[in-house]
Amino acid sequence: MSFVVGGVAEGVAAYLPDRAGQQVLFQTPAGDVGPWTGLAVTALWAAAALLAGWRAVHRRDA
Repeated sequence: MSFVVGGVAEGVAAYLPDRAGQQVLFQTPAGDVGPWTGLAVTALWAAAALLAGWRAVHRRDA
């Protein structure tokens, strides 16, 4: 997804899950997002996905 958005809004693309997660893997990360921030952003995306899944199941499984 960030390869599509990256050309238009480079600053916002750094906070998408694929680019933020990559910052944890590199010893010298490129960009403004550091490794701990990248890990936190990735964790927030995962929490948002879990919350959306829980809500969908909760609404449909009455």
